[in-house]
Amino acid sequence: MLCIAEQSKRIARAFISRQGATDSRNIYGETQLEMDKWADEVLIDAVSELPFVASVSSEERDDIITPNEDGIYSVTFDPLDGSSLMGVDLTVGTIVGIHDGTTPLRPARELAAAMYILYGPLTVLVYSVGKGVHEFVLDDDREFILQEEDLRFGKDKIYAPGALRSKWTAPHRRFTEITSSASAGRWWRTSIR
Repeated sequence: MLCIAEQSKRIARAFISRQGATDSRNIYGETQLEMDKWADEVLIDAVSELPFVASVSSEERDDIITPNEDGIYSVTFDPLDGSSLMGVDLTVGTIVGIHDGTTPLRPARELAAAMYILYGPLTVLVYSVGKGVHEFVLDDDREFILQEEDLRFGKDKIYAPGALRSKWTAPHRRFTEITSSASAGRWWRTSIR
C-alpha cells in the first residue's frame, strides 16, 4: 500500500501533461486516455518489483501479470477510475484490491486490503475578453500555464452545468439544452449583452 501511495504522488503531478487519448482500448472496449495508460504502467512497474507480489491485474489490461512466483499477494486495480471525467475537471481516483494468495480471481469479501486515492480537480482559470475563451491550469510551480486556447464545445455529451435543475434560470436552462457549437456561440453573444 505504501508503494502505491508513493506512485500516486507521481500520478497526481501528471494530470496537467497527460491529457490526450490513445488509439488503444481497455478490456471493456473503452478508449484509453494517455493518463490511464501511463498510470497503469507506473503502478504495474512499481508493484511488480515487490518480492511478495505474486500477481498484478488491471482494468487496463487483458492479462494477469505474474512477476514473482514466490509472492504471497495478488494486487488488482483500476489505475484511474472515472478518467472520462478529466475533461470536465471532476475527481478521479485509483482503486486497489489486495488478496492473499497467487490469484486475483477471488470474491471481494475475501480481500486482505483495499484502498483508493482521489485526485482532485485541477486549479483552472478560464477567461474571455470577447476574443475566444482560454483555459489556464495552476502548475507545480504555482503558476497558471495555458492549457487550451480558444475553447469550443465539442461533440461530447457530458457537461457539468451545475446547480439543482429546479434552480436554473431560463437562460441557463436554454444553454444546457443546446447541442451544437454554433448554437452555443449565438447564446453566448446574446446573453452577455
